[in-house]
Amino acid sequence: QFNLKSGTPQGSPLSPLLYIIYTADSMNDIPTHTEHGLFADDTALWTASNTMTYLSSRLQQSVDAFESWCKS
Repeated sequence: QFNLKSGTPQGSPLSPLLYIIYTADSMNDIPTHTEHGLFADDTALWTASNTMTYLSSRLQQSVDAFESWCKS
């Protein structure tokens, strides 16, 4: 067992609100062809396309944009 010096306690009702505030702008640079959903501490990206190659390309663009936000 160890003591944490930052963060919110597990199960705290404040945790989801702080997560939403912190990640609110994470989807700003996601391409418009990609839909997204944020719930609690989960993030989902999805898109549609006529071909698997184009679908893969669209999703990769979106993942790259999200990864860029995560690194900033």
